[in-house]
Amino acid sequence: DEARGRAIPLRLRVPAGSGRVPVVVFSPGLGGSVEAGTAWAEHWAAHGIAVVHVQHPGSDLAAVRRDGLQAAMTGRELAARTADVRVVLEAEQPPLRLGP
Repeated sequence: DEARGRAIPLRLRVPAGSGRVPVVVFSPGLGGSVEAGTAWAEHWAAHGIAVVHVQHPGSDLAAVRRDGLQAAMTGRELAARTADVRVVLEAEQPPLRLGP
């Protein structure tokens, strides 16, 4: 997110096949990363749903280890997490199309 000077790590899991697919945005809990929810995401992808995992700097595992859980639980971090998801949802990208 250039406007906030915030890098938002993402992981994208896509189902096999081609065509348009539904998308789930997965936002992990405190201390989470793009690895969170892997089992669910693999299941969803196996059933035709793409999954975008969002990692939230400031309340991810690195931040919790560095600054402690209390620092990750502030209202400011909650607002930043919400803005992270908004940025991902509003990213101006062409529609996701799979296959040739």
